Amino acid sequence: MELPVIICMTLVCGIFTILASYKALNILQLESYRIRGFFRYLKRSVYDLISRYFAYAFFSFTSMLVYVMCLSGREYYDLIGYAFYLIISVVFVYAIAKEKKKTPLKFTARIKRIYLPITLLSFGLAFVSLFFTRNTILLYSLCGLLPLFVIPIVLISAVIVSPIEKAIAKKYLKSCEKKLEDYKTVSVGITGSYGKTTAKNILQKMLAQKFSVLASPKSFNTPMGLARTVNNDLEPNQIFVAEMGARYVGDVAELVDIIKPDYGVITSIGAQHLESFGSIDKVIQTKFEMAKVNKMLFLNGDDENIAKNADKFVAKDTVLSGANGGLVTYKDVSCCAEGVKFTLVMPDGEFEVNSKLLGEYVPSMVALCASVAHEMGVESALIAKAVGELEPVPHRLQLIKNDKAIVIDDAYNANPKGAEFALRALEKFDGTKIIITPGLVELGKLQEEYNEILGSKIAKVCDYALVVGVNSKALLKGIKKENTACKAQKFDFLSQAMAHYATLNIENPVVLFENDLPDNL
Repeated sequence: MELPVIICMTLVCGIFTILASYKALNILQLESYRIRGFFRYLKRSVYDLISRYFAYAFFSFTSMLVYVMCLSGREYYDLIGYAFYLIISVVFVYAIAKEKKKTPLKFTARIKRIYLPITLLSFGLAFVSLFFTRNTILLYSLCGLLPLFVIPIVLISAVIVSPIEKAIAKKYLKSCEKKLEDYKTVSVGITGSYGKTTAKNILQKMLAQKFSVLASPKSFNTPMGLARTVNNDLEPNQIFVAEMGARYVGDVAELVDIIKPDYGVITSIGAQHLESFGSIDKVIQTKFEMAKVNKMLFLNGDDENIAKNADKFVAKDTVLSGANGGLVTYKDVSCCAEGVKFTLVMPDGEFEVNSKLLGEYVPSMVALCASVAHEMGVESALIAKAVGELEPVPHRLQLIKNDKAIVIDDAYNANPKGAEFALRALEKFDGTKIIITPGLVELGKLQEEYNEILGSKIAKVCDYALVVGVNSKALLKGIKKENTACKAQKFDFLSQAMAHYATLNIENPVVLFENDLPDNL
């Protein structure tokens, strides 16, 4: 085959390999660029991504090979067979592009850096395969099999740029640490299996009654997310409230080392990210890494795992709060469809408060944050005032009302305890109760068990259950076990569940969206 033809074919093969890498790169980004997380996704999805690339390679390979073996006889006739590869490649890339994505690939600087070795490897592999092959059948075989190398190319490229990424990250983290030190910033770190974003917003509101406060936005709870917040937004004389997430042992300790918070808060400890942690004991160990804070640790005494393990992990000043006693407690709780009313018991008095936040866990979070705010010098009356000004956190038991339905958006919740609180909140409403959920994820070997338990709880509260995806079987098993009037139906995709919901002729619907999975779950 002539060199110009080989070069053209190399360009085409390389371009389609690069375009086909979009999906794999998207998953890698969602897994925070962790290779082990990528492999867990493959296992979790029953190797769906590998199956896609295999199908792409299989149809390309077989269609070209059949043509070459049966119909071609001249060199340029052979090229007609290459059209099969082109057609299948266009269809595959188009399908990836049109696939509905909750979190599309973000073309960050890091992704652009990874794309450089992907490009070089894709074109290089295509050229080597074509240039050194003289046998026509073998040449077409290699062209068709190139999609099988997409995942290795993406992972190898990520490894190649990892030293550069570590150097860049180190620079940004050092800048963050220096800025915090130069400004002598008073900071608060908040972690927990659930409730940390809610607690962050509550504490920000309380502290803002007296101080200038910067809180990490949205779910910026990773080292680079917090560093970006500090580097871009922190100003002198601001208190910094940092949400700290974790999926692995050591994650909270790493964040504490970077931010060096004066005060630490642990909202809850439960069964979340068990797939990566491995056990609840490691979750407990990781959350209590917050005990490394400089001054004082604040704990939610209402949480069983916190109360049981505080003495084991904490060796410094600790402040408990909650219904069972502590610096700040609460009583006379009344939950309804409009929010939560309760009496907040502060060291210097009692305050009747009325919060628009939904959920029985709200008084615990308020008492916990009130302990921090009180210790930092905010007057009790201002703390109580802040509770009444709290607005619902988007996608976390957020109440949305329209002419057609009442919607409880709990899409960002993905743990058993949080789901239980959501169902209890739903129970307070009048009307036909509907849940749309893919269930609970990242629970490892216990995932089926936890989803069956969730199904049982759904059956006791909901009139309709539209369950989606891989957990449907376990959810339906739990629902049917209760033998209630709950009408349950399974769907492969959320869009199908939503389309079915639109066909239901229901009066006064109250719809709970419980957990909206990202594309890697």
